[in-house]
Parts: sequence; structure tokens; C-alpha cells
Amino acid sequence: MSKKFRYLGQTAAFSLIYILTDQISLAFPSSGPLETLIFPATAVSIAILLIFGLRFWPSVLIGALISALIRDYSQQLAFGLSIALTLQTSMAAYLLNRSKAFKLSFVSAKTVQVFTSATLISVFIGATLGKMVIDLSPEASILDIGIIWSDWILIYGTSIFLITPPILIIYANRNIEWSTHQLVELLLVIGVVSILSALIFIELPNPAQFLPLTFIVIPLLIWIALRFTPRELTVSSLLASLIILGGIANSAANQVILSNLQNEKNLFLFFSFLAIVVLILLIISTITMYQQTQTLALAIKNDELVEGVQARTKELQIANEQLAQARDQAVEALKIKNQILANISHDARTPLNVIILYTELLKENIYGPLSEKQRDKLSTILASSHELLRFINNLLDETNLNSDQVSPQFEPIVVKEWLNERVNLFLPRAKRDELILNANISLNMPERVMGDPIWLNQIFDNLLDNAIKFTENGRIDIIVSANPNIDCWQLIVEDTGIGIEQANIQKIFDPFWQVDGSETRQANRGVGLGLSIVKQRLDILGGTIHVENKQTGGSIFTILIPFVHEWETSRVSS
Repeated sequence: MSKKFRYLGQTAAFSLIYILTDQISLAFPSSGPLETLIFPATAVSIAILLIFGLRFWPSVLIGALISALIRDYSQQLAFGLSIALTLQTSMAAYLLNRSKAFKLSFVSAKTVQVFTSATLISVFIGATLGKMVIDLSPEASILDIGIIWSDWILIYGTSIFLITPPILIIYANRNIEWSTHQLVELLLVIGVVSILSALIFIELPNPAQFLPLTFIVIPLLIWIALRFTPRELTVSSLLASLIILGGIANSAANQVILSNLQNEKNLFLFFSFLAIVVLILLIISTITMYQQTQTLALAIKNDELVEGVQARTKELQIANEQLAQARDQAVEALKIKNQILANISHDARTPLNVIILYTELLKENIYGPLSEKQRDKLSTILASSHELLRFINNLLDETNLNSDQVSPQFEPIVVKEWLNERVNLFLPRAKRDELILNANISLNMPERVMGDPIWLNQIFDNLLDNAIKFTENGRIDIIVSANPNIDCWQLIVEDTGIGIEQANIQKIFDPFWQVDGSETRQANRGVGLGLSIVKQRLDILGGTIHVENKQTGGSIFTILIPFVHEWETSRVSS
């Protein structure tokens, strides 16, 4: 119930506003058939329907009917005109409300175009209905119907163009504030516009003579359009228009102007021209405002980007400081770790070498004869000890490689003796695992090579250790040959084991990386350093390692080591 009373109260209030604004129009009388130079009631009602909703259209009907009766029109004419004015007002509001391009704030030129089109359509419909109503009314005999139709379009169109936009724009932009210098500038320009309009149409003795001075107002309006928003422009234009209308309607010079302009039709055309100028300036203002808004948005975005870059830079600085601190801590921890590993490796190798020495002495019958079973067990102990020693050496070498404290020490190596020594070291393991271990030296291989025996031992031992570890049955072939085309000698270790997945071939050279899978877990007793050390040693020597899988199963490891001549050993070692 309260909503219904509220609606009725608002409708009554809007009807009263219509009546009051219609009475204001009587302050601008005209000798023409429409009695006034401006109809603000329709323009204000369009703004009300757009702001509060089309459901208040009855307020227009009631206000128009009461206003017509106050003007002492016949009941037939009063009812007819109220219906025509209601349809005209509602049509304009409906067309604007339906358009997605129309915005109350007039923020784009498209809004001005839509507003102009809706206004012209509605006043054309209103003029046509008004002409029909008047033609059927008792007043038709004393009125010129043709003049009424054209005057209706001119006066109502001009009124809507001048009055409706400032109301809508002020409502939509009611929160906009001016700075002090903007307010001073605006008041100054509006003051000059008002004074010029008053001088031309009120104070001058013969306004018709100074009518061209009206165009002085246009540059000032252009200034407002470029410097301020559509709100200030439309208010200034409306103020200037009201002053001009008031001067024409009420000054003693009214008849002089009318006679100079030949007839009142020319006067209406003059005001239509003024309305068109205001619309053009409104388009200019919306375009300027849009550009200013875009510039402001770009400036804000730029400021946000600058702030973001500064914040990001600060974050990166903090992150870099933290990374530097973490790096220093990691370097210090690595040094401590390397030192600990070096100490452990050194302390572990000493007793292990003693175990290996006494095991070898026992095998040589130094302490008395041994049975075959005892000798076999000693071989197992010796092989396991060498395997453990190789693991300790790998761990120590990994520490030394990380600290860049290693360089090869070259000396002549008899290839056949070196190969037999290394193979014999692994024979007990191969025999235990029932593997065939075969080694060959090609005829093109030199008898001697220059190399670091410790490094070559590590490279060979790690390759052969891996081959035995991942081969359950079958054989392991070792081939040493020369490759004179590239001045290198090569070592090939070929097994019949489980092979390596293609995706893991590059990973096997990473430190501490181990092949995963249930079929390898038992065999994989190391920590993943062997092949990493092989790769690092070869990189220092200028060699390469290549891995491929055989189609019949197993892997082939091929290493290439450049020949080092005696005159190069000092340079390479340094």
C-alpha cells in the first residue's frame, strides 16, 4: 500500500512540476499562434521520465490537461493537446530509453546523435497529432494550421535541445567537483556570455542593429566545450538562450527585432540555429571529454605500471639479496660438506687399503697354503673391497671436481698392461655373476698412450662396474682401438644387460641420478656418481661419451679420448 501512495505522490509532484514550468513559459510570450517562444514543460518531463521511469507518463497527461485548461482552451482542445503532448513526451523518452548508445551523462557523440534523432521523431509525431487536434477543435477557425505545425516542430524541438540535456547531465554527473581555478574560469566565461547576451538583447537601444554580435557568444561556448564537460556547456547555453529569449519577449525592442527579421518565423529559425549550434558544441564537448578521459585513464594506467615496476623492482632487489645470501650460505655449506666428505673418504680409505693388502697377501699364500674354497672367498672379499674403494674414490673425486681442484697428470701408459690389470680386477665379480668378460685391443692401437692412469682407471672401472651391475646374464665386450681420422683413441664397453630408456640417456650423467624401477633396485647399490665422474673427467680431457641401446638388448658406451703427445703434457696439465 505504501508503494502505491508513494507512486501517486510522485505522479502528483511531477504533474505539479509540469504545470509550474508551463507557467514559466508564459514569461516568454510570442505573438504567434503558440503564444510562447519556449516550452520547458515537455523538455523537463522527458528528463523526469528518463530519470525516474516511463511509468510516470500519467503525470505528463495530468499536467498538460490542467495547463491547457488554465490557458482557457476549450475542453475538446485541452484533452486533445494533452494526449498529443503526452505521446510526444513518452515517445522521446521511450526511444532514448530503448537505445543502448544513449547515456544520461552524454559521454559520447553517439549519445548526441541518438538524442537528436529521438527528439525530431517525437516532435514530428507531436506536431502532426497537435495539428489534427486543433483542426478538429472550435479554435480551428481562428488559427493558421500550417503555421502551427511548423512552429510546433521548431519551438518544441528547440526547447528539448536546450533544456533536457543539462538536466540529464547534471543528474548523471552530480558528483563531479571543480578545482578552484576551474571554478573561477567557469564563472568568468559564463559571466561574459551572460553579459554579452543581456547587452545585445536587453540593454542596447536597437538590438536588431547589433544582432550579428550574437555570434560572439559562440566562441565563448566553444571555449567551454573544450575546457569543461557537457554539463557546463549545456548550462551555459541554456542560460544564454533564456537571456536572449527574455530580452526578445519583454524588451521594448521586440517589435524592432521582429520587423528587422521580417516575420516571427525567422525568429524561430534563429533559435533553431542556436539549438543546432549547441548540439554541435555538445558533440565537440563529448569528444573532448572522451579524449580527456582516455588521456586520464592512460595516465592512471601509466602511474599504475610505474608503481608496479617500482614494486616489482624492489621485490626483485629483495629476492636478489635473499638469493645472494642463500648462495653464500650454500657455498659455505658446500665447502663444509666437501671438507667433511674429504675427511671421511681419507679416513675410510686407509683401513680399506689395509684390508685389500692383507687379502692379497693371503691369496699369495704368504701366511700358508689355502684351499680352493678359501681362495674363492678371498677373491670375493677382494672384489667387494675394490668396489667399496671405488665408491669412496668417486665420492672424493666428486668433491674435488666441484671445488675445481683437479687437473690431469700425464705419463706414459702401456695399453695392454693397463687393460689386463683393470679387467683382472673385475674377473672375480664377472665369474660370480656367471658373465663372460672379453677384452680386445685393435691392431691399429698404439702400444703406449699418454694419460693420467688414475683418471683412466676411474673411467674404465665405472663403465665396467655399471655393465656388470646391470647385466644379469650374457657377456660384456671391451674394445680398445685408435681412430686416426680424429686423432683419438676409443674405449667401447658393450653389454647384454637391461639397457637404458631413451628418455633417461641424458639423465644418467647427472650427479646422484639413479635408474628407478623394481628390476634395477637390487642391482643399483651405488649413489649415482660413477657416470657423472666419467663425464666430468672426459670433459676436462677434451673427450666425449656416447650411449646407445642395442636392438638385441643391452647398451653400448663409447668414449673418445684425444691422443696427447709428450710435448703437450705440460701445457695440458697446467
